Amino acid sequence: MSGPKIKLLAVILLPVLVASVVLTSLVLVYSRQLLTERTLELGNAAADQLALTITDALVQQDALRLNVMLSNLLARGNFKFASVYTPDGKLLAQVGKSEASMATMSRDVAFQDAAAGVLQVGLRADVVDARVDRIALFALLLHLVVFGLLGFAVLYYGDFLLFWIAAPPARAALRDIAAPDHAIPEPVESAEPEQAPSPDRTTMLIAKIRPVRQLEANLSRIYSALRLYRCETEVTDGDDLVLTFEGTNQTFDAVCCALLLKSLMALRHPSITVRLGMNTVRVSGGDSALEKSRKHATYLASIAERGLLASRQVAELAAGNPRLTFREFKSSLAPDGEVYYLDNVDHASREVIERQARQFA
Repeated sequence: MSGPKIKLLAVILLPVLVASVVLTSLVLVYSRQLLTERTLELGNAAADQLALTITDALVQQDALRLNVMLSNLLARGNFKFASVYTPDGKLLAQVGKSEASMATMSRDVAFQDAAAGVLQVGLRADVVDARVDRIALFALLLHLVVFGLLGFAVLYYGDFLLFWIAAPPARAALRDIAAPDHAIPEPVESAEPEQAPSPDRTTMLIAKIRPVRQLEANLSRIYSALRLYRCETEVTDGDDLVLTFEGTNQTFDAVCCALLLKSLMALRHPSITVRLGMNTVRVSGGDSALEKSRKHATYLASIAERGLLASRQVAELAAGNPRLTFREFKSSLAPDGEVYYLDNVDHASREVIERQARQFA
């Protein structure tokens, strides 16, 4: 399971776990209180009924008959002790043993308006505990099933959940913003010298900078930094940056530009996330090919996990450049062999990019 999936699982399960513990605790407290009340009501009702039943046997002081009646009471399972006394305190019959922890009910037995004796019954102390334990066991099993289903869902559908969460709402917040007119600060030397343009191919880089308010706040710096790499810049209705590169070094320029954006945003605020998607297409395909390439790069940026994803065509073009290393991206959201991630850039180029980011930050 990948790191983002583990984080997603933790984000989902931790609130559920806390809520489950709190809810289960409240349910158990309420259940214990309710069961205690119902058990006491049962004990009082049974004591009232038994006091009426044993009157004749008590008047006749029939100890054997009294013991049988008390034994029948204990056979119900909710009582552990029962005894009968004469009015002067003499024990006539007793079944079970009295304990200090049990709830005891006493009833005066009368016959023809005269005291005939006293009945005492004791409830089992573990009756309520046993029932509450069964409720707790059922709640535990239910929570295990729920957690198991959530874990299964994240394991097999986590990529779709991450994509749905990361998908930005479509809005035209920055559509009409133009590049600033002020002078660009003196940059450090570009990581790659400019060469003659290549008319047959265009590379598109899509950058999703979130939260969007950080894109708005840093747009001037971003435009100034992007001018170093000879790209055309556009902000879409979905708050994405669309960078277009032309020239024989367009693949390397696009990669350097992507790394510059990530480094610049990381220096501006650690909470900013930058997802990057990159694709290349032949210009001879016309506007429809360019639009398809743009949509493909946008999709790659949507599933990128805080990094740069590129199409197979980009990886093939970069294969001849020793300063770039792309590796295949494994995910249920990407066909095998069609999506690659930027694994490494040579140390010298990375140092130049980091100096550029510090200058514009």
